[in-house]
Amino acid sequence: MKISQKLVATALALTACVASAGNVAPLGLELGVATLESVQKSIGVKTALSRAGTKGYTRGPMLAAHGDGINVKDLSDVIFIFDTGGILRAVVMYFPNGEGTRGGRVATFRKAMNALAAQYTLVEKRMPTVGDSYARFKQGNAIIELEAPRYEFDMTLRYMTIELQDAFNNQTSMETQPAKTQSGPG
Repeated sequence: MKISQKLVATALALTACVASAGNVAPLGLELGVATLESVQKSIGVKTALSRAGTKGYTRGPMLAAHGDGINVKDLSDVIFIFDTGGILRAVVMYFPNGEGTRGGRVATFRKAMNALAAQYTLVEKRMPTVGDSYARFKQGNAIIELEAPRYEFDMTLRYMTIELQDAFNNQTSMETQPAKTQSGPG
């Protein structure tokens, strides 16, 4: 089976995980509800989890795992991001970015995007002739982003709470604002 066909099957399997409140539940883990302990119990029995530091804008821990054992075709790596209370705020998954050619990358992205669009509300899409492909979806209190950079080997699928996205945007905007100068006696 070609990589693009596998990725579409994977995306469909992942998008089938919508929690009862309408929130997303990638890998069966509901964002904003699942805890560090529940991720360690449910994913830790399938594959090795390792601490991946602390996320700056959540100040919470991160766990990383290889895709082996998680039973999602072509999943190479996954990162789980938590807040300070140990609540799951994001899941970031990495997949091969097509079959090594522009056409393969675009076809892989388009199929994955269409699979996600069948489950979630598409709010933004960019598929330039030349450049990075990107799609953004919304479901409940979550944002789902699919990104396939032109010159990268991985396609990224991010599931994150809106609160996490807002915290990231706030921190980024604060970092990019010019420093205020202090006036006073010289």
